[in-house]
Amino acid sequence: MISLLALSSHEPGELIQVVGACSPQVSEHVLSLASLLKSWGYAVSVVGEIPKDFAKDLAHANVPSFRVPVPANTSLPSKYAAARNLAQLLSERKPALIHAHGLRAGLHVLMGRRRGFAPPMVCTPNLLPHLLQNGADRFWRANAYRYVLRRSDAIIAASKVQRHELGRLAPVVEESVAVVPYGIDARRYHDSVTIGRRRELLGINPTAAVVGCMVDLTPPATVKLFLDAAAEICRDQPNLEFALIGGTDRADEYYEMAHERGLLGATVFLTQPVQIAKLLTPLNAIVIPQMSWPSGQVALQALIRGLGVVAFAGSETDEMLAESSGVTIVPETQPEALAYSIIERLKLEVKAMRPLRDGGTPAEVSQFLVSRESWDLDRSWQRPQSISEGALSPIAAEAAASFSITQMARETIAVYHDLLDRHGHS
Repeated sequence: MISLLALSSHEPGELIQVVGACSPQVSEHVLSLASLLKSWGYAVSVVGEIPKDFAKDLAHANVPSFRVPVPANTSLPSKYAAARNLAQLLSERKPALIHAHGLRAGLHVLMGRRRGFAPPMVCTPNLLPHLLQNGADRFWRANAYRYVLRRSDAIIAASKVQRHELGRLAPVVEESVAVVPYGIDARRYHDSVTIGRRRELLGINPTAAVVGCMVDLTPPATVKLFLDAAAEICRDQPNLEFALIGGTDRADEYYEMAHERGLLGATVFLTQPVQIAKLLTPLNAIVIPQMSWPSGQVALQALIRGLGVVAFAGSETDEMLAESSGVTIVPETQPEALAYSIIERLKLEVKAMRPLRDGGTPAEVSQFLVSRESWDLDRSWQRPQSISEGALSPIAAEAAASFSITQMARETIAVYHDLLDRHGHS
């Protein structure tokens, strides 16, 4: 038991985590936080739009969950109906504190608090850059976010990049934002299926090197940049395959982009609702184009799974992991620079692979790409950074130690303590 974290100075009370847009990254973060708090003896529950798989994971961790609709619909009647449901739950459970994860969650908590019991609220503003990029209602969303930020009792961001981003939207809150880095639980990213079998299941060439790109929450211009770099690489390295991960709502647009660049035969679209660990398994490297959330979290997940990471200078990944030997930073957002960085990353991945023959490790990327005789792609133990052998490589172990869920939870609890002290819970 972590006695330093006990709520000894406060009356016993529940810590409710509220989720709205429950993306895989939000689910992983909330699950890690809630399950660890539960194991430390806290009364914690999760409320909101909870998918079935997420509910099962919470149940496995003995964390209670309650499905309360948090509608994306912007009509006031639907929002007030959701606020009434949430207000009723708050009045029944009387939590000591609410932690809202995202704009929709924060907005509905604030609306619910106006109708009755009003515990203090912590907000972790996920999805901020993406909610403000496009759409006719982006100005409404910006004003709604400012409303949530200014009325939150505490704000947590995972990086200085995020904090600065919040400051550009609502300058008055920047100095009060607490930076609590991501936590990663390596046990969550084991895939029992081999690389070769996973590629077969996902329709990926078993004999190619595969470079993924996380296109969820990414503007089309950035996906275009990645595909331009892919086209540049394919001129000299025809045995690569590129996997676009996510982007279901723009699948047709991305398909057309790949077609225009002659990349359809070398591009796989992974839009299935599959756990992130399973989508990372068949890759050799991943490009993380997001500058802010959730780039740092995805980078940690990739490192744990044994992948080389390519990210842009000035990004959250750059802030967190620039010194990691598993990460290559692209100095500028140009196709040529990205293509060069991808090839350099693949060369480093070649050196990390273990050949099955006595001929030594191949020095050229092209040798690594195509030979089933030299590389048994059905054997997942060939990737030394992988956790498939039950142990982490030095790169993955360093990431897991530097960004542990224990440290993340401790720093989050410190924010909770400070907030409860300020609100006189004693």
